[in-house]
Amino acid sequence: MNLDLVCNLPPVDGNPRNGEGAFIRLNDGAIMFAYTRFIGSDWADDCEADIAALYSYDEGETWSDERILFYHDENSRNLMEPNFIRMNNGDLGIVFLRKAKGSENGVPYFARSADEGKTFSKPQRVIDDDDNYFVLENDHVIKLRNGRILMPANLHSVETDKGIEVI
Repeated sequence: MNLDLVCNLPPVDGNPRNGEGAFIRLNDGAIMFAYTRFIGSDWADDCEADIAALYSYDEGETWSDERILFYHDENSRNLMEPNFIRMNNGDLGIVFLRKAKGSENGVPYFARSADEGKTFSKPQRVIDDDDNYFVLENDHVIKLRNGRILMPANLHSVETDKGIEVI
């Protein structure tokens, strides 16, 4: 099997890891790729990360410089696992996971853009649960014909000497 490399985002100083990305075709034909961009010197899942984006205007042959779509803030450890959806009115929707500082939780958030991702609304919490850690898989959020959004989210757990525990 011969797989062509579309876009390589190797680690560099201050950006030790990139991952968990999603693609969407914009109305002008461009491709937008949003991904988790870790910052600092550590690349572990609980380290600081933002949601960044790259754009291709030539079917993935070349890619733009990165642009940060959502920055983590003083209350969040990181933002990760973006998913795109096209809303019934044509807006671009994005769902991503926010991990809070001082907590083991991860909660999905939603934002929308009326200008093809140039700007986004303030992200809104999707699940009202501060006690659990949910995991989103990329490109699993879907919109049904009636506009309802389905968001499969895994409840994260760990195996301990007491059995399986939700973290």
